[in-house]
Amino acid sequence: MLYYLLIYQFESGLLLYEKDFKVEDKSRIELFGPFFSAIKSFLSELWIDGLNELKTVGFGSFTAFMMQIPEVKIDIVIIADKDDSKIIKNLSSRIIKIIINYKELFTTESIISERFQEFDTEINEFILSNKKFINSNLLLENTNEFLKPIWNQRGKISQQLREEKERIRKENLEKLILLKDKLMKEKNIIIKYKLCNQILKFAERFDNNQNLKDHQNLANNLYSEITERELKLSYYLSETKEKLNNIIHTYKGNYLINANYHEVYSNLYSFSSKLKNFASDNIYIKYLTISRKLINKSEINQEEFSDLINQILQMEDDIKKYYIENI
Repeated sequence: MLYYLLIYQFESGLLLYEKDFKVEDKSRIELFGPFFSAIKSFLSELWIDGLNELKTVGFGSFTAFMMQIPEVKIDIVIIADKDDSKIIKNLSSRIIKIIINYKELFTTESIISERFQEFDTEINEFILSNKKFINSNLLLENTNEFLKPIWNQRGKISQQLREEKERIRKENLEKLILLKDKLMKEKNIIIKYKLCNQILKFAERFDNNQNLKDHQNLANNLYSEITERELKLSYYLSETKEKLNNIIHTYKGNYLINANYHEVYSNLYSFSSKLKNFASDNIYIKYLTISRKLINKSEINQEEFSDLINQILQMEDDIKKYYIENI
C-alpha cells in the first residue's frame, strides 16, 4: 500500500512536491502528521551518492523507496508498506516517465500553474487507477489498529532513522577516503579531474572547507592542464598532417618512402607524448609506435610504410576522440 510520493531537489534537499495517498478523511489519521514529519525531515537531509537504481530505507512497518532522476536533478521518495517492493518498482518507472515529461516544473524558476495542475492530475489519476497501490477502504476500516502500533513504536522508529543516517554518513566517509586514495595513485589527468570533482561533491556535503579549498584548487589546475593539452594536441596533429600532405604533393608519383619525414616525425612524436597520462595507454603507445616507425622507415617494407602513411592521414581531427572514448 502506498502512502506518500515526495520529490526533492537533490542538490539542496528542498522538498518540491508532496502527494498524500493515504485516505480522503484526514481527521481520522491525524496521528500520521508527526510520524511522517520526522521521516521527511530525515529524508531531506539524507544523501546517497548515485541513486540511479531503486534504494530502500526501512523504518518500522514502512519503507522509503528512493531513486534519483539525473535528467531533472531530483530524488523521488515513495513511502509504502515494506512488503511492496515489487509493486513500487513497477510504479516508480511510470512515475519517472511522467516527471520527465514535466521536467520544466523542476528545472525552471517560473512555473505555469496550469502545467503543474496537469502534472498533479496525471500523477493522481495514475496512482488511483491502480487498486493494488491504494486501498483506502481497508485503511479506514482499520485506522485504530493500523495507527496504534505506529504510535507505540515511534521512539524505536526515530532511533532506526538516526542509526540509518549514521550508517549512510559512515559509508559516504569511506567512499571519500577511497576516492582520495584513488586520486593519489591515479596518473591520468582526465580521470584525476573526474575523481577530484567527485571528492568536491562529498566535501560540500560534509561542509569540509579544507577539502573544498584544496581540491577546488587541484580541480582548477587539472582543468587548465587539460585545456592546454588539447590546444597542443590540436596544433601538433594539424602540423603532422600538413607536413605529410606537403610531402605527398611534392613527390606525387615518386616513391614516398624516399622522402625526408623528420618534420612529420617531430610533430607526431610530440602529439603522442602529449597523449601520455591523458588518453589510455594503448592509444598513447599506438601513435608513439607510428612515429618511431616513420623515422625508422628503412626497417619496414613498402606495404607497411604505405599503411603507416594512411593511418596518419586518417587520424581524427577531433582531439576528444583520442581520450573521451578510451577512458
